[in-house]
Amino acid sequence: MHGIRLAIGMILCAALFSLGSQRLAAQGAATKSISAWAKCGGSEDGSDGVARAFEAARHSAFTLLVDCPVRIHIGTDIARTIFIDDGTSVEFSGGGKLIIDNVFHPAFVIANSSNIVLANWDLEYDASLPVDMKTGATRMQASLSPPIGMPLRPGHFPICG
Repeated sequence: MHGIRLAIGMILCAALFSLGSQRLAAQGAATKSISAWAKCGGSEDGSDGVARAFEAARHSAFTLLVDCPVRIHIGTDIARTIFIDDGTSVEFSGGGKLIIDNVFHPAFVIANSSNIVLANWDLEYDASLPVDMKTGATRMQASLSPPIGMPLRPGHFPICG
């Protein structure tokens, strides 16, 4: 049961940082649709485009508007986590949502960042827990990291929790 609570906590970790309907930090800055980087519809993997969009929106460059459904395929690959940097403003509107499928690690990471506004977030979790809760490894761009308790290779980070 502890594993299920841990997984649910990781699924919801991005929602804890949501600031509801507060005004965005990039007030007065341009608003750009996520459709400029990722394919809308939610049927194809748009994770690379979403990562590029979040990177482009950092440092109050503009407010990223998620106004259509976009799928982010992460699975167990820790290299696919989306980093949210200083001064990033993201607002969801209309039918905009991010469909995520991360397993045992966060979909979004905010580390040593400030002035972040995440408004009206709509995340849909479209995955499940593994049959064997002792998976023993994470993926880093398709290569397995060592089992828990073994030394990590450079470029890997441990599963949070």
